[in-house]
Amino acid sequence: MGSPLSVRAARVDDAAEMARVNVRSWRETYRGVMRDEVLDDPELPGIREQFWRDILTDERYRANRVAVAERGGDLIGIAMAAPPQDSDSAWGVQIYVLYVVEVEHGSGAGAALLDAVLGPRESAVLWVADPSPRAQAFYRKHGFVADGTVSVEFGVRVIRMVRTVLAPLGLGLAALGRPAYITTGRRVDLGGDRTVASMRENTHAMLDAAWARGIRFFDAARSYGLAEQFLGSWLTEHPERRAELTIESKWGYEYVGAWRMDAEVHERKEHSLHMFERQWPETLAALGGAPDLYLIHSLTPDSPALGDAALLDQLRALAAIGVRVGISTSGPHQADALDAARELESSPFGAVQATWNLLEPSAGPALARAHDAGWFVVVKEAVANGRLSPEGAADEPAAAAVAASDGQSVDAFAIGVARSRPWCDLVLSGAVTQGQLDSNLASRAPSMDAAALAALAENTWAYWAARGARDWT
Repeated sequence: MGSPLSVRAARVDDAAEMARVNVRSWRETYRGVMRDEVLDDPELPGIREQFWRDILTDERYRANRVAVAERGGDLIGIAMAAPPQDSDSAWGVQIYVLYVVEVEHGSGAGAALLDAVLGPRESAVLWVADPSPRAQAFYRKHGFVADGTVSVEFGVRVIRMVRTVLAPLGLGLAALGRPAYITTGRRVDLGGDRTVASMRENTHAMLDAAWARGIRFFDAARSYGLAEQFLGSWLTEHPERRAELTIESKWGYEYVGAWRMDAEVHERKEHSLHMFERQWPETLAALGGAPDLYLIHSLTPDSPALGDAALLDQLRALAAIGVRVGISTSGPHQADALDAARELESSPFGAVQATWNLLEPSAGPALARAHDAGWFVVVKEAVANGRLSPEGAADEPAAAAVAASDGQSVDAFAIGVARSRPWCDLVLSGAVTQGQLDSNLASRAPSMDAAALAALAENTWAYWAARGARDWT
């Protein structure tokens, strides 16, 4: 191994040598596992050469990433990754091939090939022979874990291993910036003192806690009571932190609750040019500067904002100065609203904050389309306003049972599922206590299959009807 290792993209004229490595690796690895008549078939090298030639020339495989490793001019390893066979897969990439000739095991060639076909922030799935202790140990070293799924290929038992790269957490201030909101457990979490001073103090403490735990994304809105002001005063106390933060806020709703717990109406919606021209300066004043993202709050398919040429021009102008303009969505028509905003001619939008959780996952396909189009995708209400939290678990026994079987609290499980979606860029925590925040941060990817998760989903219309009926406490 005195010659240097090099890894490069495969070429069509590599097909014969790739077949040689492929067949040699099978014989070295699978002897005694795969049938001898398969491994020793004299036609096998030719079959694999044609396979690789097709992969490298057929337009159907244009999305495949194929790499080879060389040492001293000889091919010694091959790798291929491509979109998963299952279009609904929770993983972004599937590793189909990764072979290194036996003499090169432990040389770093396998790791270099894996890096060549799989990005460091990509989630991935693969199948590996079982037993195959060396290969399984290699994949575990690179972040893959067996998820319990077993199959048989070419007479060989194989297990599925997955690597899920979790989206980061942000802190949303919807429940912190106003005295009353619709989340479960506020009487215990916040007590009876909901004065402006008390809520500001708690918000600052939560922002400090989030910062100390590495959270660098904060979300507010004009309608979240004094959330923007609380965040702005915290930023004033810590000006050195602003450069490391991403700040998001929203316009289109205003807070009208007069800081009363028993207000008849807490917020009012208006998606007009007049509202934007009033609320943008208010946001600037409250935050002490421009947010990084500014969203239309709770856009629906019938919102006049989608057809207001003057407003859309103003939003394009805002985007032109470096503010990422986007939308948030709520309600049973989230997907329609998102698709309509994305498909606008010269759309100013490039970010979305949407409700997605185990009980209400209907926006998922539209969020995937947005992500594929380059949008920044933020998930809100991952714990369903507290229904998927320890405080609400008694009323959601199915979700609580699935979470327990996965060894997680129900809130951590719900957030982990959201964070593991391949189209998700960030998940908001709605924590109002440091204990809740720590529990949310303990989230990890689920270990069960998609069917077990899908079984928890409710009827979309029923979900939103129940949400609309929740008390403000």
